Amino acid sequence: MHSSFRCVKALVWACAATVLAGSAIAQDKPTLKISDYGQWEMLRRASISNDGRWMIIQVGRVDGETYTVIRNCDTPDKILLQNVGTAEFSEDSKWAAYLIGPSKKEADALREQKKPIETKLGLKNMATGTETVFEKVQNFSFTENSKFLVMAKQQAPDQPGAGDLVVYNLGDGTSITLTNVALYDINKQGDIIALVIESGPKSRGVQLFYPETNSVKQLLWGKDMVSSLGFAPKSNALAFYVGTENEKKVGLSNTVYHYKDVTKSLKPEIFNPNDSKEFPKDYRIVEAPIGMPDDGSYVEFGIGKWEDKVQPSGKPEDKPNVDVWHYKDNDAYPLQQRRSQYEKNRAFPCLWKDGKFISITLSKTDRAFPFKNGKYAMIIDSKPYESPLKEGGITYQDSYIVNLATGEKNLILKKSKFNAYSSAEGNYSFYFKEKQWWLYNNATGSTSCITKDIKADFTDVDYDGPQAERPFERVPLWLKDDKALILFDKYDCYLVDPVTLNVKKVTDGADDRAIYRPIDIDDDEELPSVDKPIYFSVFTEDTKKSGLALLDPKDGFKVLTIDDKLVGGFVRAKASDRVMFTMESFEEPPAVYITNSVFSQAKPVQKTNEQQAKYAWGKTQLISYKALGKDLHGILVYPANYKPGKMYPMITYIYERLSDGLHSYEIPNERNSYDVQGWSQNGYFVLQPDITYKTRQPGVSANICLGEALKAVFAKHVGVDPQKVGLVGHSWGAYQTAFTVTTTKLFAAGVAGAPLTDLVEMYNSFYWNSGESNQVIFEGSQGRMDVPWWKDLKAYMDNSPVFQADKLTKPLMIAFGDSDGAVDWHQGQFFFNTLKRMGKFIVMLVYPGENHGLARKPNQIDYANKVRHFFDVYLKGVKPEPWLSEGMPYLKKLEEQAKPETPKK
Repeated sequence: MHSSFRCVKALVWACAATVLAGSAIAQDKPTLKISDYGQWEMLRRASISNDGRWMIIQVGRVDGETYTVIRNCDTPDKILLQNVGTAEFSEDSKWAAYLIGPSKKEADALREQKKPIETKLGLKNMATGTETVFEKVQNFSFTENSKFLVMAKQQAPDQPGAGDLVVYNLGDGTSITLTNVALYDINKQGDIIALVIESGPKSRGVQLFYPETNSVKQLLWGKDMVSSLGFAPKSNALAFYVGTENEKKVGLSNTVYHYKDVTKSLKPEIFNPNDSKEFPKDYRIVEAPIGMPDDGSYVEFGIGKWEDKVQPSGKPEDKPNVDVWHYKDNDAYPLQQRRSQYEKNRAFPCLWKDGKFISITLSKTDRAFPFKNGKYAMIIDSKPYESPLKEGGITYQDSYIVNLATGEKNLILKKSKFNAYSSAEGNYSFYFKEKQWWLYNNATGSTSCITKDIKADFTDVDYDGPQAERPFERVPLWLKDDKALILFDKYDCYLVDPVTLNVKKVTDGADDRAIYRPIDIDDDEELPSVDKPIYFSVFTEDTKKSGLALLDPKDGFKVLTIDDKLVGGFVRAKASDRVMFTMESFEEPPAVYITNSVFSQAKPVQKTNEQQAKYAWGKTQLISYKALGKDLHGILVYPANYKPGKMYPMITYIYERLSDGLHSYEIPNERNSYDVQGWSQNGYFVLQPDITYKTRQPGVSANICLGEALKAVFAKHVGVDPQKVGLVGHSWGAYQTAFTVTTTKLFAAGVAGAPLTDLVEMYNSFYWNSGESNQVIFEGSQGRMDVPWWKDLKAYMDNSPVFQADKLTKPLMIAFGDSDGAVDWHQGQFFFNTLKRMGKFIVMLVYPGENHGLARKPNQIDYANKVRHFFDVYLKGVKPEPWLSEGMPYLKKLEEQAKPETPKK
């Protein structure tokens, strides 16, 4: 009996435990607090060793800390490294090297003290796990043959200039230190290191170091400067500049030294401009990087005007300082100022080939592009169409092909919005005209329309801006050796033989509205080849699924994987049947996976944010609606701890088209002013709808699209309270927010970060970050107004929030940096003053010294907090803080700033 009692008691406790466990499971998980955000992780970079056995996965955290995992793809073995920056494997996969820095806290302290931040280098033997650490390393690289590790040492701040280069033998662990190295480059094979040595102000030269024998050969020595040292990409050709000073001129007089193969001859071919009759007078070779083709057979360099040194005369304060803005200026004066340094230092591309100097153009209105094969170049000339008026915001140009051997120049495309382009090797040119793709044979001069017989629309049918008939992809993909090119319509890809002009449709996406695009998953800097498998990304327009497909020359086309998630980051190991990729969704944190080339063995290798399991999490749902004749979508994010039958407020975040981000994992961040994850955690639905536009009706179009999007949400009856919906956006999204909240009753409150409010004034102002006039943007780009304001003043006023200000009935908060170079912050002043004078509810936040996006962390956090609080007040009924209910007078602000900072717990 006693024994039975014990059993019964045990059973009772077991049942109680089960009930308690069930109760705990039924309880809501906690939602995130801002103090929880710091632990959230972001995948920074992932790479795979060539043998497919190991991965390097680098992760950053919201709090600024980082860690790196080197892990085995087949076993649980992994190595955890803290505060690692650049990391890579050797070509033979036997070694991993990585730069190790201080923690974020330590780095911040060093910056505060204005002390240098030192980095170490860690070298890991992947077979034994042994780590060797080298102090004060600035950068590193493995040689291609995997025999050596080359490390540039950090220099002391008070000792700039040439430093030490350490060459470490991976085979025997020995090393040699090369001193006074100013520049270096390693040849493709990894058996020669070219060095620029500077042992004094007028003592420098070029040497070749052979790490296999620890021997050195000197190429030259003297007092002249040496710059732009480099090997050709796939050969032992070497080139550099040797520059001498001229007391009367600004900049060095550079000579080109070119060694076609340093393994065969150390005698250079030297191009000295002073010895060339063809070299233009009063020009010099500038210090732009030297270019060479893969085989190093010729040299490409830039030349520019050689200015005289001018001694300043008089005192600056005694001279007038005036800017003359003239109606005949082709470029706006602020744009001239922005581009002045570029124009002064502009380099015109030239070639030195087969002992001949070749100059392509010296016209400042031309853009010149030598082709890879060194036979042809393209000149894009906009001079015939230059005008101070910039009508339609469109810049036209003519495209010419130049035969570099004969100098013959042929016009192939006249007065086009889009210029012509070169094929990969330079044997062909191609362009988009009259809704078709055209091919020009550079050798024969023949022109062919390669798409006229294809039953497909190659224009971007989704584009709703004023510049119609643009192609879906501006530049088609050329395959290796110019053997073929791939063209795109909205969904599908077409393989074109440039010789026969035969066209083959290789995908079939239109029926399923699946978008296919070729991608190169081989990390080898080679173009895809027509006789090898070609991979394609897949993205379905109506479901937002993504994946990978394969076109095999033998087996044809097939989809390898497609998932209702965001799948990408594909990289194939060079020497193994292994493919690395990443996958995520709103609910599933990013993870790194490994599989084979046909995707039959996918498995996760590294996950992130496993702490998410402890917290409540929302979910996403795709909504569909129709507006302005277009099929549109939106992302509906559910609140964390969502309960059917309960009513929730909703924040609508807008820009243009956002629905493709359905499966993006949203990381909470207190510095993110428009924190979708934070809003979901705070009990909001979040809607991110697509918006399309009718020309000259950007604001009205937004109203229509948003109205239809809200109808689609409400029709789902998921618990969105129609009386508690807020609207928020930044820049163009802020414009639409200010307009919609002002002109409709769709939303209970709005937040607009840097909104356009007066389209007439905005049209006549400048995009100061670039210097260009906003007229270009309004007539030919995002503004979508197509014509200047005086040709349709009504449309400009009807779509300007400031001219609709009397209709505002809801609370509105706008924010600006007073150094905004994108949207003039006077746009905020106009709107604020108008609404204030009308007695309407308007709050404007102004962040001194900030540009279009807030850069200072305290300001980012402040604005994010204020956005969150604003919506909590007007969508949830939270008691407003004094800044929102009463404002903050200037003297009060000074008092607040003078208060000591509250210590963080």
